[in-house]
Amino acid sequence: MYADNMTDSMRMAIDETNRRREIQMRYNEENGITPQTIRKKVRDLISISEKAVKVTNGIEKDYESMSKKELEKMIAQLTKKMHTAAAELNFEKAAELRDEIQKIRKELCEE
Repeated sequence: MYADNMTDSMRMAIDETNRRREIQMRYNEENGITPQTIRKKVRDLISISEKAVKVTNGIEKDYESMSKKELEKMIAQLTKKMHTAAAELNFEKAAELRDEIQKIRKELCEE
């Protein structure tokens, strides 16, 4: 946290974080646990996220083979899903859906 002055709420948040850290460190020491970072290749993470986007959006056809009416219907469905995701505070999913909607709109403009 960065600020000119330490507020009461900042002090409480920092104290709570330190309290939890102490509990976790004690637990790790008592149980012989050595914390380790997660080791995954970047390519694995990218492929997982790409699969998630395909499953999330449920798109099976490519946009080029869809009619204008189908594309407009797809935009409406994705817009509804995007607003739902944003309302659920799932901003990453909402951003992915927004990007997908932009791709479809671009395809509509090219027709």
